[in-house]
Amino acid sequence: MYELSLDKKELNPLEKIDFSSIKLTEKDIEDILVNRIGILDEDVNDSDEENSSLLIVGRQVRNEGNGRSDLTAIDKDGNLVLIEIKRDVKDIKGRSESFTFQAIRYVASYSTIKDIFDLAEKVYIPFLEKYKKAKPQEGQNILDLALDKLEDFLGQNNKIDLSGKQRIILVAGEFDEETLSAADWLCKNKIDISCIQLNLFKQNEKYLLDVKKLIPQENFILEIADTNSSKSTYKSGSSKSKARLPKINTLVREKVLFVGDIFEAKNHEDECVELQNNCQVKIINTSKDTLAVETIMTMQQWLRKALEWDAVDTYKFAIVKKSQNPENEGKLIYDIREKWMTSQKKSEN
Repeated sequence: MYELSLDKKELNPLEKIDFSSIKLTEKDIEDILVNRIGILDEDVNDSDEENSSLLIVGRQVRNEGNGRSDLTAIDKDGNLVLIEIKRDVKDIKGRSESFTFQAIRYVASYSTIKDIFDLAEKVYIPFLEKYKKAKPQEGQNILDLALDKLEDFLGQNNKIDLSGKQRIILVAGEFDEETLSAADWLCKNKIDISCIQLNLFKQNEKYLLDVKKLIPQENFILEIADTNSSKSTYKSGSSKSKARLPKINTLVREKVLFVGDIFEAKNHEDECVELQNNCQVKIINTSKDTLAVETIMTMQQWLRKALEWDAVDTYKFAIVKKSQNPENEGKLIYDIREKWMTSQKKSEN
């Protein structure tokens, strides 16, 4: 994240800090999300809580195994949503069980909730009474109040009850590779799980929060280690022989790609984006009703909508249209990356 200089000619990088440095706890992050759950919502760009597709219905919900989930929500489709929070990698690794397994263990209990009556009695009423200090109107009891709120929320999307399905959202200031790998595998195997990273920045005496969805996005699955290699290197060639491939942020850091580069979707010249400093892209030209100019999203999300496909290989369908390095222009990211990895390998040898 950058700060625009007063003369509007320079971008000054902001200082990225972690939550622990300002003594922000996991409970504090819970409080932030209870008050602003819209920041996790891709459908609400301005975090307008009234239009959020998520409604918080529970906090510190305990199951019969004495496990306590951080936050419970329902979404616009009637899915129950488990939201588990960790402050940083240290907190993730400090537990005796993995972040993903903890979430799976908790969300399994959600599958026993049958309908909105069950949800209201077991989860929502305790939340309203303890955290919202809700009081029913005259002639109304707390169950009526809870059901009215649930029905109003679901009714906005023509739903009348729960879907019977569950989702997982993992939230952290930073993720470890094991968590991202496991979550990515679950996602690719049709488990509705996402990882959202909260990046904290300091600007003078102010603190700024940048919300970035990591999964679903690009590939985070850790490959089997090559026990025949004495050191880890980038390798070009077939998928059977290549090591973990560098992602967009690595290519930007190594000055292979550049913030401000313009990309177009393969065989769709009218679908163009500009690479941003957080390695997401901004739509600058489109003919699709599902996209809008100035919208910020991941390159993977843009390509899926631009090409109207459910899945797409980012690197093989994004072409550099304009770049700080003119040699990149007209080439796929895949080919640019392969050339760079080959040069890395030669320099190491």
